[in-house]
Amino acid sequence: MRNAVVFTIALLIASHSLLADTVILNDGTKLEGDVKKTDKGWTIVTTDGKTIEVVAEKVKSIQLGKDATKGTPERAMSDLLSLRRSVENLSDVNLVIERFNRFIEQNKDTPASTEAQKDLAIWKDRADRGLVKLGSKWISAEERSKYADKALALAGQARGFVEHGRLHEADPLIADALDNDPQCAPALYLRGVLQFQQNQLPAARKSFEAVNTVIKDHAPR
Repeated sequence: MRNAVVFTIALLIASHSLLADTVILNDGTKLEGDVKKTDKGWTIVTTDGKTIEVVAEKVKSIQLGKDATKGTPERAMSDLLSLRRSVENLSDVNLVIERFNRFIEQNKDTPASTEAQKDLAIWKDRADRGLVKLGSKWISAEERSKYADKALALAGQARGFVEHGRLHEADPLIADALDNDPQCAPALYLRGVLQFQQNQLPAARKSFEAVNTVIKDHAPR
């Protein structure tokens, strides 16, 4: 009886491993488990129960759990949907184009490949027109600059309120600034200050980390 139980447990573990999704990071690291999309990337609940948050920019690809559909048109279409989700938060058009080209090459002569070519045409058009990402929208560099300037102006107003302890008046200005430019470093910093003063320490830490990321990705011109 005991051997039967042990065998059953081992079988369940093996089955879970086969069905686990795999997130492959840009540095080659592989994370296996139950993968769910978040606003900024993906949450992976690993096979040993750990929860790992990964931002979209660090994800190279996502492989669905191995099953009987592998290599079928249905699986290719499922992988295409996964690819579309994985590039939603990316801001590097050329990286997205590279991933779609790779997918099309790996899934030749499938309906999914035909659909992926339509996606690829849209991304190539964005690249040709020099569009840049703002939130979930793709706009011209000129429009992006206008939004960024407005965000800086709003952050400047908010900073004055923060310095005088008028946090309730600063909060909506900061939110408006980040709506105009989610990468506005002054607004991100001020949001972190407000969160810290409201004892929202984990949230404040994320805001300050976002500031460091923005400053690192945007060298002085």
